Amino acid sequence: MESKGGKCQAGKEAVTAPTKDQRTLTNASSLFHVAIWRIIFFLILTFTEWDGALALSPYDNGNGPGAFGNPVVNSWFAYNHMEWVADIHSSMMAQSQNIPWIKIGYTLLFFATFGKEIGMPTALWRFQTSVYTILYSLRFFSRAQNFTNHNYLYVLLLVLTIFSGGGYIHVRFSKKSKSLISEISACEACKLAMRFQFAVVYFYASLWKLHGDWLSGSICRNIFLNLEESGKARGIPWAKIEAEYLGNIFQIVAISGLLLDFSMFVTLTFSKPKPSSTLRFMIYTLFFHMNTMFMMSKLIGYSFPATCIAALPVFSPMRRTFTLSGETQEHVGFDHSLLKWIKLYTCQLFQCRGSKTENGQVEKKSYLPPKYMLLFVLAWTTWQFLFPLRMFIASDNFPHTRLGYRYSWTMMLHTSNNIIQRHDDNPSGLILHYMSPTCFSNDDKRPDQFMPRSVYAGPDSEHPMQDGRTVPFYNGMDIRQNLMLGIMPAHFAARIAKSIGDNIDNIVNGADTCSQVGVAGQAKMGMHYVYFGKLNNRGAYCRVVDPTVDIAKTGRVQALLPFWRKVLYSLIDQRPPGHEFMLKKGIGSLKQEALTVKANMEKASNQTVEMLSDRAACLQRKPIWFKPLLKTYTIIPVRIPEGMQLELKIGQPPDGKSFTREPLKLREPYHVSTTSLEIGLTGRKIRQTCGETDVEDVLIAIVYKEEKSSV
Repeated sequence: MESKGGKCQAGKEAVTAPTKDQRTLTNASSLFHVAIWRIIFFLILTFTEWDGALALSPYDNGNGPGAFGNPVVNSWFAYNHMEWVADIHSSMMAQSQNIPWIKIGYTLLFFATFGKEIGMPTALWRFQTSVYTILYSLRFFSRAQNFTNHNYLYVLLLVLTIFSGGGYIHVRFSKKSKSLISEISACEACKLAMRFQFAVVYFYASLWKLHGDWLSGSICRNIFLNLEESGKARGIPWAKIEAEYLGNIFQIVAISGLLLDFSMFVTLTFSKPKPSSTLRFMIYTLFFHMNTMFMMSKLIGYSFPATCIAALPVFSPMRRTFTLSGETQEHVGFDHSLLKWIKLYTCQLFQCRGSKTENGQVEKKSYLPPKYMLLFVLAWTTWQFLFPLRMFIASDNFPHTRLGYRYSWTMMLHTSNNIIQRHDDNPSGLILHYMSPTCFSNDDKRPDQFMPRSVYAGPDSEHPMQDGRTVPFYNGMDIRQNLMLGIMPAHFAARIAKSIGDNIDNIVNGADTCSQVGVAGQAKMGMHYVYFGKLNNRGAYCRVVDPTVDIAKTGRVQALLPFWRKVLYSLIDQRPPGHEFMLKKGIGSLKQEALTVKANMEKASNQTVEMLSDRAACLQRKPIWFKPLLKTYTIIPVRIPEGMQLELKIGQPPDGKSFTREPLKLREPYHVSTTSLEIGLTGRKIRQTCGETDVEDVLIAIVYKEEKSSV
C-alpha cells in the first residue's frame, strides 16, 4: 500500500488515508484469519490424526490402528533415500516404554492450538509446534507404505502454519511495535502461500481427471459400487440408482467433481478476494467437501474434507487497520488475485523493470513482506507447481505404472486389479502378481532355476492358488503392505526382493546359493517379477514389469548408491541405469481391441471374458504361471505375432508336477481344467529384449462361467 498526496493507492483502488508519519499500524485481518485456521486445523489433527491415522506409524507395538507389526518386514518399506528416518523412528519405538511419545504429541498439539491465546511468545510457539511437526513427519515418512496425498498435505500445512507464527484472535502488541509488523507480514505471506497450495491441489486434481476412465464415469463407478458392497456407502443404493433411475449417474458425479475442482482452482488463482468471490469459493468448497465427507468418509475419513473447509478464512480479503488521533480507520483494497500477488512478489524480489520509479529505485509496496519471506513464498510456490509435473517425465503410462504418483495430487483416481477373480460358490482367482526366487541362467540351453518356497518358508507356506515357486509374501505382510505393493510396484518391489533374496541366502547357508543348483556367475539369489494390472477395471490385464530383470539385484544396487544418487533417483522416480524393471512405454496399447473383443465374446458366449495383453519378447522368455484349482477355463489366442504360437503347459494330476504341452491355434478356443497351468510362446526367437519393447503384440482371452449352485 502506498501513500501519495494523502491517498492510499493499491492497483486501481484508492482509499483516503493519513500520511505515513501520522498513522500507526495496529491490526490486520490476516492475524485473525490465520488464528482461526490454526485452531481448527490443530483440533482436526488432535481428534482424527495423531493417534488414529493408519498412515502414521505408531511409536509402540500396540494392536490399534497402524500397529507396527513385524519390524523386519516393515524395514522393507522404508524410503530408499530416507532409511535414516526409519532408523530414528525405530529408535524412538524402542524408547516408548520410558518416553510417552503419543502423550507428548497431544501436549504439543494443545499448545499449538491454544498457546497464542494464553500468551505464549511466537518464538516459543514456533519451536514447540516444530517439534510436533517433526514427530508427525517421523511417523509419516518412516515407511513408504504410509503415503497418502492427504497426510502429505498436512505436513505442508504444518510447515506453512509455523511460518505464519500462528496469528492472534486478539492483538496484544503496543503501538509502533516492530514485532506486530513482522507478525502481520508473516501471516499475510502465509495466506498467499496457502492459497497457492490449495490452488495447486485443485489444479492437479482436475488435470489428472482428464482421463477417459474418469470422464466416462468408470472410476467413480468402481469407487461407489465397492463402497456399497463393503457396507460403507451410508445407505446410498448406487447400484439401484444406476440400474433403475439414472444410468449415467457415475458420469454425472465424475464430471461434477472435475468441474468443482477446476472451479475452485480458477477462483483461487484468478479472482481477487472480495465478498462476491469469497462467497463463490465458499459455496464451491462447502458443496464439494460436504458431499465428500458424507459419501466417502468411511473410506477416506473426515480429516481431509474438514481441513479443506477449515482453510476458507485463508481466502478472505486482507485488510490492515491503522490508528490516527485515537480514531481507527480500516483500509481495504490491497488484496489481489493469486497471479497478481506472485507477480508483485517476483518484481519486488528481483527488481522487475516495471516495478521501478523514474529515478531507478525499486517501487516499494508498503504491504509486501521482507525479502526473506518473499523468497520463501516464491520458492515454495515454484516447488509445489513444478514437482507434480515429473509424472510426465517419469513415464507416459503413469496411470499404469504409478511412476511419479507420490506428491502429485492424484487423489482417488486410478485403481489396478492383479487377480482374475471368479465369484463362484467357492471363490478363487488367477494371480497375476508374484515374485519368484530365481537363479538366472546365462546359457540359452539351460533354463532358469527356481527356489521352491517350501525350502525357505516351510511346507505350511503352500497355498492352493499360489505356485510353489513364488514368494509367499501374502503371508508375511499386512493388508496395507500387500495393497501398496499391488498398487505401486516401482516403489517397493526391489527392496522387498533384495531382502527376501538375502534371507534365502542365509537360510540355505551359502554365499553362492545359485551354484548349488548348477547356475554359475550369480553370487546371490535373484528374483523375477510378474505383474499385470487391469486399470480401473476396464480393458485388459497389461504387463507392467519386465520379468527378465533381476529385481533383487536392482535392490542391492540401490542400497549401495551414495545418498545424493538415492535422492536423485527418488525425485525422478527411476531405478539405477541398467536395472530398471518398469515398462514405461506402450502399456495399454491394445486397450480398444481388448474392449471390443471382450464385448463381442461375452455377448456371443454369455460367459465372463477377461483379456490378457502382453509382449512377445516378455512372454517368450518368462511364461505366466497359474493355479486354476481344477476349474474350467477356455484359453483363446486373439493376437499373436507372425511366426509364433501360444503354448500351454498343463499340469497333470494328481500333483500337477508333470506337464503336457499343448500348442494353440489363433482364435481357436482350448478348454482346460487343471491344478497348474503355464502360458508361454514358441516359434521364432525374438532378439529384442522385453525392456526394449514399446508396444503390446499379444492378446489372450480367458473365458469362464462362474459355478454357482441354483437357489
